[in-house]
Amino acid sequence: MAIEYAKGLTADEIDALQAELERTLPGDYRGFLERYNGWYIDRPNYCELTYDGVDNGQISFDTFLGYGLQNENFNLVDFNGEFVDEIAFVEDATIVGSDPGGNPYVLVGSGPHAGLFYWDRTHLHSQERRRVHFAEVDESGDLYRVADSFQAFLDRVTAAMADQSPEFVPTLA
Repeated sequence: MAIEYAKGLTADEIDALQAELERTLPGDYRGFLERYNGWYIDRPNYCELTYDGVDNGQISFDTFLGYGLQNENFNLVDFNGEFVDEIAFVEDATIVGSDPGGNPYVLVGSGPHAGLFYWDRTHLHSQERRRVHFAEVDESGDLYRVADSFQAFLDRVTAAMADQSPEFVPTLA
């Protein structure tokens, strides 16, 4: 399994990112950006995470977005600029990743709902809504709480890939 990543950001670059997003990012996420500035699972293109809050008991993951990346599909600012307004009802929301089908992962950085959420934007999962945290508004898609923090989610992703011996390759730009 290959995981492509971009060179980590400086503190000044993270401050610039926060200014562009108009958000204060949590310390654990800042730490990730300092080290990796985004990930892309190149082979086999995603990992499966057990999550009993959706109908089939699994969600997929393939990308942590980065700052200043040329490819808009991996660029935090571009991705948030295009989609985050669809969930304006979620305070302090920042899209930080996605699954291979384009369903985002959303970090809520502060407040009573702080944590990491899977946003079923494409309505992939059944309407049974087993454990919806934020119900969709205007067909935005439901959001499911999958971790209490960015670090907790990163740990889940890392554990899910552990048996595949991931190789980190610094190739994203």
